[in-house]
Order: sequence, then C-alpha cells, then structure tokens
Amino acid sequence: MRQGRRAPARGGSRERGSATRGRGVAARVRGFATQERGLATREPAVLGATLSALVVVAFVAWFVTQERWIYFFDWAGYWRKTIDLASHLRHDVLGALATVLRTIRRDEYSFAPVLPLAPPALVFGSSRLAYVLSIAVLYGVVAAASLAWFADRALLRRLGASREARIACGATIALQPLLWVPTLMGLPDVIGCVVLPWAWWLLRPPPTRLDPRRIAIGGLLLALLVVLRRWYAYAAVGLLVALALESALLLRERERATAAALRVAALGGAALAIFLLLTGSRGLAMLRTDYATLYAAYASASPLRDAALGLWRDFGPVVLALALGGAVAGLVAPATRARTRVLLVQALVAVLLFTRTQSLNLHHDLLLVALLVLAGVGVARALDLVPAAGRVPACVVLALALVASFAGVLVPSIRPALGPLAGALPGITYGPLVRGDLDEVARLVRTLDDLTRAGNDKIYVLSSSTVLNEEVVANAYLVDRSLPALDTRVLPTSHVDLRDGFPFSLLMARFVVVGEPIGHHLDPRHQQVVGIPAREILRGSTLGRAYVALPGEFELEGGVRVRIFARTRDVRPEELEPVLAELRAQYPGRPGFTRR
Repeated sequence: MRQGRRAPARGGSRERGSATRGRGVAARVRGFATQERGLATREPAVLGATLSALVVVAFVAWFVTQERWIYFFDWAGYWRKTIDLASHLRHDVLGALATVLRTIRRDEYSFAPVLPLAPPALVFGSSRLAYVLSIAVLYGVVAAASLAWFADRALLRRLGASREARIACGATIALQPLLWVPTLMGLPDVIGCVVLPWAWWLLRPPPTRLDPRRIAIGGLLLALLVVLRRWYAYAAVGLLVALALESALLLRERERATAAALRVAALGGAALAIFLLLTGSRGLAMLRTDYATLYAAYASASPLRDAALGLWRDFGPVVLALALGGAVAGLVAPATRARTRVLLVQALVAVLLFTRTQSLNLHHDLLLVALLVLAGVGVARALDLVPAAGRVPACVVLALALVASFAGVLVPSIRPALGPLAGALPGITYGPLVRGDLDEVARLVRTLDDLTRAGNDKIYVLSSSTVLNEEVVANAYLVDRSLPALDTRVLPTSHVDLRDGFPFSLLMARFVVVGEPIGHHLDPRHQQVVGIPAREILRGSTLGRAYVALPGEFELEGGVRVRIFARTRDVRPEELEPVLAELRAQYPGRPGFTRR
C-alpha cells in the first residue's frame, strides 16, 4: 500500500519536474528572444554591421572560387604561415605556441596574426577558400561589428541618432570594399580593426580619465597592434599624439593639463614596455631600423601629394563626403567633439608618419579606418534628416547604393553598367585574380622537379615580376595538388637592393630560372640585384660563364620567355667581383654587396 501511495507521488513529481523544465526552456527561449530584441534596440549598429558582413562572407566565398591564380608575395605569405602553424599544432600544441612566441621575438613577420586561423585550417583544410573564409569570419565580421559598436556607443548615442540610422551606420561600415580587399588578398590585416575600436573606446578623452587600469590595458592593446602587424605602429603613435593634443587643450586648467600629460606619457611608456617585453631583441631592432631607406623602392617622389590622391582614389568622393559630414556632426556637438577630434588626428598623424617610409597600398588604407566610422556617422545623420514618411525609401536607396559601390569595386565587370554613377565610386577595382598560363607554369614546375628530385638540388628564380618569381614556382602546388611541391628546393630570391642585398644564395643553386624580359615588379633601379645577375647569365658573361642554358623554353603571360640554366661549376671570384663592384658603385658604403 505504501508503494501504491508513493507511485502517484513519483508520477506527480515527474510531471511537476517536467513542467518546471518546460517553463525553464520557455524562459530561456524568451530570454534569447529578449536578448535579440535587446541587440536590435541597444546595439542596432552592431546588428546592421553583423548582418551585412555575413552577406559579404558569402560573396567572399564566391570571389575565391572564381580565382585561377598562383599566389605569391603578400597574397601568399600568411597563407603559408597558417599551413605551417596548423601542421605544427596538429602534432604538438605547446610546441606550436612556443613557435608563435619565438617568431614574435625573432622574425619580421611573425605567426601572431595567424594563430586564430590555424585551428580552422585543421578542421576545414588548408585550401585557399578555407583560409580566406577564416579571415573573413574570424576577423572581417568581428572588425565590422567592432567598428560599428564604437560608432554607436561613442558617437551616435550622444548625437541622438534614431534606431534606423544606427542600423544604416553599421551596414555602411560593413559594406565598404576597403575593409574587405586585404582579406580577399589573403592578408589578415583587418585584425587590427578589431583591436583599434576597443583602444579608441578605452582611451577615449579626456585623458584625465586614464587611471592605472586603463593605462595598463590600453598599453597592451597598442602593443598588440604592432605585434600583429608592424605598420599599425603608426596608428598607435597617432593615437598617443591625439591624446597628447587633448592634454594640451586643457592648458587653461594647468593642474588637469599636467595630470593628463603625465597619464598620456605613462600610457606611451606602458605600450613601449609591453611591446619590448613581447618582442625582445626583435623589438629593439625595429626601433633602430631605418625603414625609410630599406623601403625606398616602395616610396614615391611626392608622398603627401600621392597620399592625398590615393585617398580620393581608394575611398571615393561619396565616402569622403560622408566622412566629412560625420566629422562635422561630431565636431559641432560638444558631447562628441573630443572623440571625433581624436579620430581625425590619429588618422592624419598615421598617414604623415607612414608616408615617410613608403607609399600607401590598399591594405595600408586600414590606417584610415576612422574615416569609415565617420562615413557611417555621416549616413546616420543624413538619414535622420529625412522625414519619417521617407525613411523606408531612403533606406532602400542607401542599400542599393552600398551594394552598387561594393560590386563596382570588387566585381569590375559590373562597373561599366553603372554608367555615370561609376564616377561616384572609389577609383580602384579588385576583381578575382586569373592568369591564363597555368598549364605552362605547371610544365615548368614539373620540369624543375624532374631535374632536381634525385639530388634534391636547389633552384634560384632570378625574376621578381608578378608573372615569374620564386613563389610562383614554390607555391604552384598549393593551388594544383597534382603538382610536385618544390618549396623546399626553391631558394629565397633577393628582390630589393637595399633591403635584401646581393643574392649570394644564387651561387649555391644548381639551376637558375630566368625570364626575358627580365622580371621586375618595382622600378628596376631598385631591383638591380635581380637585373644585373640575370643580364650576365643571359649574356654568358662574368658570373654567367658558369651557367649553360638547357634546351627548351616556357611561354608565360605577357610574352615572357622562361629558360632554365644549369650551373656547370662554381662561380670564380674574378667572375663575381665585377657584378659586386657595379652594385657597390650604385650604393657606396652600403652593406650587402661585399664578397663573403
């Protein structure tokens, strides 16, 4: 009887437990829905940016599948690092992490930016599609959301922007082509746009609010920027200069100005200390290096003029006009004046410093990402000027304009269809990369494999053009898995005179690959370490006497005829010296052109 009485109790307990669990599940569902509504209400710019960026990710997948290319230089460097790190991670997790730290303290280009990309490579493979999508999802989407979050939290809320305007701001930021071009190139550079908005927010003016916690975390963020990509140092310095200017503007209140200046100095000291702690001797070497001389080949004669023209070309008149409108709106309102001023000063200082070293390329435009934030603010303010009845049509027009601008840059075939409207777009185009000589490159790679496989002989590619360089040969197998991997047999090429010096490894190669015309991707005056040895080998004079041309040629794009030369003996000192003397005459007193 006791059991009979207990049975219904147990059943009732189960029913009550089930009902409780049901109510718990329902509560969680309601909570999730509330959070989603809260995101749309509290962070509408983030919502607009995230949804837009996810659409872009689908476009990125399509873009990569349209490419028929062998990736090299900037397009391949971090892809190779990701593959290497993923392979290491598969067998030794702690060893892989130690490798990342070691490269941070030793190498010009460390494994730090690709550390988050290595686990996806383990899961999805090392294909180009998997690699670029990893950057797009892990860095691109988060960067767009972070920039939109800062625009919303730091500016739009204080300007009283409507919910629709804030969503439009996020979408505007996320659909800017310049935010995605580095990702499509295979560069992880947009990771800096994940860090920058948090540094802006944490270190927002006035500088008197920089307590020890903010100084420590802010110093870590600024140091992290430089560790991830060296040229973000200009953004870090630009932010410190902007904060120093904010301190100077407090001079009417001497005590506050002094306190602010001391705190900005402490922030700079913390950033430098953390950077040197992370990078060690590599960091000290960076501080002592004259990058303006090393990268003179990448600089223009009028860097500031070219930077101004590049700004108009890369961002386009509409985005610049919107950024100007956003800047005016931010500067006019007292609540956002200082924050807007910091963004503008940081961007200006970063460009001024960077152009002392070299010209801005497309991925370096991320130093000016503050302009995209201000363009988003400009869109929001413009939308709020539209009467409520016209908001929906205005949003539709904005969406069409953003899509047209995005496609006009990244799908070049669409641009002519836009007619006169194309003049309002950025002046750049970056479509899927395609080359029509892949079969001939494959024949060259297989021939080199046949020549070098048995003795594991070394290959030197004496060319630096986009048609033929050492990475075209070494990386061909990454896009065509039927090809042999020659990466361990291809020696690094010296490309830039002052940066790389004479290619003494050329003298150790058993086979040398030379193209006619001789291949350069920069002004030949800065690539004589390519041009002079190639000329001598083609002529069979000086050091070229030690080489003999093998039968056959390979016809690559642009009419480039490629031949393979075999070294039949060691190059004699008297054959090498005239080449070194010619280089020394061009660069008197510079190291790298003396016989070892």
